Amino acid sequence: MGDEKHAVLSYAYQKNTTQNTIEKLLEWNAQSQSKQLDLSKKKLVTLPDKIYDLKHLQFVSLEGNEIEVIPEIFSVSLFQLLWLDLRNNNLRSLPKSISKMFHLKNLLLENNKLSSLPLELGYLTSLTGLNLSNNPLVFPPKHVIEIGVKGILKFLQEKLHHQDSTENCHFDDNGCKDEMMYSSQLVSSDIRESFKNQTLNHFCDNKMVITEKSNKEGDLNKQKEKMCHQSNQQTCN
Repeated sequence: MGDEKHAVLSYAYQKNTTQNTIEKLLEWNAQSQSKQLDLSKKKLVTLPDKIYDLKHLQFVSLEGNEIEVIPEIFSVSLFQLLWLDLRNNNLRSLPKSISKMFHLKNLLLENNKLSSLPLELGYLTSLTGLNLSNNPLVFPPKHVIEIGVKGILKFLQEKLHHQDSTENCHFDDNGCKDEMMYSSQLVSSDIRESFKNQTLNHFCDNKMVITEKSNKEGDLNKQKEKMCHQSNQQTCN
């Protein structure tokens, strides 16, 4: 019983010490405006809120923690980062806002639980180093991953371009609906006009047939009358 109590107290002390250390590191960084921050192996599960105030940071290490999620605000706040180390965490995804980190050159993601990369990563044209080892990645496919950073970025950029071209309507749903309705009306109008023309042509064709038939019947009757007249004259003679 005494050992268990000692273990609990020891864990609480370590956790409190770690928390105090993190807060002191963040405070010192804010005061010194240092461009580097090392929070590796601090047993972090979530990121401390104060980190989002350090917009001057360019090099951040969060390696060896238990982080599961990188919030969208991280990329928006720390947009000046050049180097980000997220190795050996429990990440399952990356934020779409990572597209805001235009200056990022190195992104280390080894030993996480990532199954896919966001398309928005394709916007990071300055990226030259990308470590993806030991992740259960399905997207991008293996053959793309094996090409390297440039191949991965190109693949994601192509997917982004395709998405933009096929989902254009999402930016202006009403306008798209109006355009679709207008197109539908044009098609309907064309169909009606085509049907009207076909009907008119059909009527004219039938009229010609009837007229020709009528003319032929009239000619036949005239021919019969002529023959009858000739026959009567011969009888009289």
